Amino acid sequence: MRGRERSISRTKEKGKEKRERGRGRKRREGGKGGKNETEKVRDEREERKKGKKKRTRGREDSRMKEKERKGEGKNERERERKGRKRKRKKKERKSERERRLRKGRRKSEREHSFFYKSSKKKERKMNSCFKSAILRQHCAS
Repeated sequence: MRGRERSISRTKEKGKEKRERGRGRKRREGGKGGKNETEKVRDEREERKKGKKKRTRGREDSRMKEKERKGEGKNERERERKGRKRKRKKKERKSERERRLRKGRRKSEREHSFFYKSSKKKERKMNSCFKSAILRQHCAS
């Protein structure tokens, strides 16, 4: 038997041994653990699993937790939070400014559209306004 064949047959043997020993049974039978795992040990493991929280923000979060455990990185966290706050405020200010600009633009467009029309058009518009006012008055009385 040459090298490769020997290694293949060896892995097959290993697999067989593991199966006989009961490893991998955990996966097959849905989290029961190995053969020699006592109930006490299993219960402890289950408790630990319950206590764990789901990971929310990937790597940097775990790095922060590591620092927190060591008792450092508090300032860094504060700085990050302040940075986020600053960004949010900046965004709000920007949107506010844009809103104000839009409002101003609309107002000026309205004025512009009326005052820069030809006098005939202006007259027609005024007449229609007066007519509607007169009609309103007439209907009210």
